[in-house]
Amino acid sequence: MFRPRLNLKNKQAGKSLVLLILEKEYRKMKVSTGISVDPVYWNPKTQFLRESRESGDYRSINRALQEILDRAKDAFEFYEVQQIDPSLEQIKEKYLALKTEPKVAKSPVLFWQYFDEFVAYQKNEIKSRTLVDYDKSLRKHLLECEKITNITLSFNALKNNGGFVQEFEKYLKYTALNAKGGVGFMINSIGKQNKNIKAFLNWCFKRNYCVPFDTSHIKKLEEDVENIFLTESEIEALLNLVLDNIELEKVRDVFIIACETGLRYSDYRRFKPEHFFGNYAIINQTKTNARVKIPISSRLRKVLEKYNYAPPNFSENHLTEFNSKIRRVCALAGLVEPILMIKKEQGKTVEYFSKKYELVSSHTGRRSFCTNWFLKKTVPVKAIMAISGHKTEKSFMKYLKLNDEEIIRQYEQEFMK
Repeated sequence: MFRPRLNLKNKQAGKSLVLLILEKEYRKMKVSTGISVDPVYWNPKTQFLRESRESGDYRSINRALQEILDRAKDAFEFYEVQQIDPSLEQIKEKYLALKTEPKVAKSPVLFWQYFDEFVAYQKNEIKSRTLVDYDKSLRKHLLECEKITNITLSFNALKNNGGFVQEFEKYLKYTALNAKGGVGFMINSIGKQNKNIKAFLNWCFKRNYCVPFDTSHIKKLEEDVENIFLTESEIEALLNLVLDNIELEKVRDVFIIACETGLRYSDYRRFKPEHFFGNYAIINQTKTNARVKIPISSRLRKVLEKYNYAPPNFSENHLTEFNSKIRRVCALAGLVEPILMIKKEQGKTVEYFSKKYELVSSHTGRRSFCTNWFLKKTVPVKAIMAISGHKTEKSFMKYLKLNDEEIIRQYEQEFMK
């Protein structure tokens, strides 16, 4: 497989030339980019300059480097479209030719051919669940809306005056079948579909498949959702619950791991003995590729010892099944407290009550970890963020699931000084 990348020619120099590395089937070729940078500000993981004022105009330099990578990919795709397996010499030759050729939009093809190409390209670039969002969910709803509105999908149709985006939002809000079998999507689900449309368009813009246009009318709509967390006593109730179903027991134990590590499902579902070192669990987070070191609590160790530090693993594709089973476990543990829910359905604000166990999901463990440690006040927020992977305190505070009463109780001593 062909993958271009960037590297420094001399990491010890005051200024180093950035090299384009063309690599294919164990062969490697270096090509000068003509761009020199200070190695101090080079990030070998991202292959770009770090976002720092001291590094100078990093934005324009990184933009130029991204264009170089895109040009190398275009050089390879030039042959791939013709079903030719090119040598590195051919790729380099075409890459150098593309540097001098004027940028022109590629030959027009049908909208859905572009979309198919986008999905095929993403298969090697993103996680499987995200790919399903594009290939199954977005494709299905775009096709259905195209059929209902009789608007043929094209880039012009997606422009502000093209009419399709507005009709698509109405279709999602009032007509589309949701995951529960009902009609109409919630605001956040509509926003997610819009976000995926923009990802596709930006991909097309970068490849000159059409003339770029303003996409500000395609909005990532959001509303606050009452995502709950489990208290310490509720987690203990789960841990002490005697289950006669081995599959439910495995799901419960893995969920306890989530509550004790603050990890996402994509991470805690795949723990192996190699991830545990003495008093710590060390793992690379799938979403951010950041390495985190998590102290092993007594509650976590109890679960790990039960499985000899090889807890059950779950497939990324079994998330829906996992969520269904952990809700059954929470119901058996008596988590039936009524929770007031407010959401928008078909353009109307709706209030209703759900039992707490009905709202639990694989992500509740992560939220419980963050919220419970924040409430304990025994460690600083920065320490919790180091484990959870939140980059800013603002995003962390937004992530916590505390109502006004809990927030006031957290800081009541400060108010009374």
